[in-house]
Amino acid sequence: MTLRLEMPDNLAEARGLAVNIVAEAHREVIDRATTETVERAVLRMLGMQGASEQGIPWPEALVRHLGPKIAGGAARPVLTAMLKAGARSMDALVAAIVAGKADLSGDAAPADELESLAAELRSHADAHLKKVSEERAELRKKLRKPTRPWIYAVVGGGPIDYRVQQAQEAARQGADVIAVLAGPDRGGAMRAGDVTVNDYRTLRAAFDAVGEELGRYVSLAVNTRGLRMPEMAAIAAWEGADVILCDPWPGTLFHQFNSVRAFVDQYAARRCAARGAVTVSTGEDELLQAVDPVAGAGLLMGSWLLSEAMCSKAGLPAERVALSYTTAVDPELPDSLSYELANVLAMRAAFPEHPARVMPSPRSSGHPDADQSRQALMPLIAAVGGGGAPVMLGLPPDSPSFTQAIHQTQFAFDAAEDLADSLAVADEGLIAKRPIVIMEETIELLSHVESAGLFEAVGQGVFADMGLPRHAGKGAEGVVQKAADYWDPTSSE
Repeated sequence: MTLRLEMPDNLAEARGLAVNIVAEAHREVIDRATTETVERAVLRMLGMQGASEQGIPWPEALVRHLGPKIAGGAARPVLTAMLKAGARSMDALVAAIVAGKADLSGDAAPADELESLAAELRSHADAHLKKVSEERAELRKKLRKPTRPWIYAVVGGGPIDYRVQQAQEAARQGADVIAVLAGPDRGGAMRAGDVTVNDYRTLRAAFDAVGEELGRYVSLAVNTRGLRMPEMAAIAAWEGADVILCDPWPGTLFHQFNSVRAFVDQYAARRCAARGAVTVSTGEDELLQAVDPVAGAGLLMGSWLLSEAMCSKAGLPAERVALSYTTAVDPELPDSLSYELANVLAMRAAFPEHPARVMPSPRSSGHPDADQSRQALMPLIAAVGGGGAPVMLGLPPDSPSFTQAIHQTQFAFDAAEDLADSLAVADEGLIAKRPIVIMEETIELLSHVESAGLFEAVGQGVFADMGLPRHAGKGAEGVVQKAADYWDPTSSE
């Protein structure tokens, strides 16, 4: 069981505002643009794999060759070249390119022939993705899953062998979901970004091996954030990752990424995850690097609602969208535990079908003892407030060892296993009243964003007090306005 918190009726109004904001952002901006990495992801989701002799992945090489033609979509000229070469698979096209028998120039093939070939490629790709998904489901069924909150650990970077060693050790100590950071950009025959396709395969095999050893399923999470987000998500889906970290907020707000690039890319990445039965973990926890979770609780709830609407737009069901939170309330604030618990309970009440990822605060209060006390209370908050859909609880980043951090977390879970059965939220207490304040602030925020527009609001610094003009930021040069005849055969829209 878990504590239950009643949300005010105006939650429905706030959810409607978020849906309207996302729909307008798509109509006016997101659906009108593509990017180089979106087009590379399209080719990957049609089955294109491998790399040239120079080590450049074929999707990247072809999109680079097409240049401004990607305004009409990379798929049309690539599939036209396939038809001209008599190729009925991406592997056959690659062979024709290597043999100098493929031509990416000239007029497009007839639409009916392109659609027929695209249907064949989609069918083969969907068969592969279905096979990967069924293999995952069968292994989860065979191996036991935790009934308590899941312990979420982060390992990496370094060489792949080192990351495998770290991940397997974390699993042996009790971690259930392990996020693997990217290694050094060391090139390689099948490289895409900082993580190679071969690395994904190596990690998947290593996680499955340690899961068989332990008799429990160990979930692989990979970071797809950055300027290659859709392509990395496509690879993750193709290679059987369980979770991808995929969100536009961290890049836009903290790393000076162009906002249009970030939101266009995240939509394509989440569509890849939806096709591949991968869970998406969002990044609202990173907002709390700059926003106080008490004074800014409305912004946090608004961000959750926007993430819900964006993921739904991409075709992701609620059970495969893990919203995130970090325990960042000032530990010296009176009733800080009540505020933390109220935030988690509000998230669980507003999004009962969504998994959650609760992370330790990256911020220090300036008082180490207070910070340690806050971290020690995290498992209690997850155990008492995190019932229902799965909760992933992150380990403190400064823990002296996985062993100590995981064992302390497991002990706290065991100690509080049935505590929620003996507790109730008092009608007139702080926790019961917080949703009223949170939702009033949320509606005020989302009403402003709806009026201004999502991208204008981002530019104004509405989120995290950090603004960036819509046409500025890293990756802006990679945004391409779609032509009137743009075609993406992997999209149902």
